[in-house]
Amino acid sequence: MKLYKLRWAIETNYYEQKTFWSLNAYRIRRQKGIEHRVNLVNLVHSSLKMLPYLDEHFAKYQNASPQELRSHISWQITSFVNFRGGVKVVKC
Repeated sequence: MKLYKLRWAIETNYYEQKTFWSLNAYRIRRQKGIEHRVNLVNLVHSSLKMLPYLDEHFAKYQNASPQELRSHISWQITSFVNFRGGVKVVKC
């Protein structure tokens, strides 16, 4: 049963990467690019899993999926940008 739980967690992680992080839509031709992309996605995913335990503002997401937390953060960013009247793009 322990092995099945571990395998299920791995499968869930890959499913989330493909579905919610759009990893399946990302096209890379070089192995290094693929490795960098997967590492970045895993870093973000892990960060979203840890954030509810590190910051009490997000504590209610401790038993939620990373997608729910990502959706909450995305909503906050969108409402902040809308409240401020949009984003000003500065050319360097």
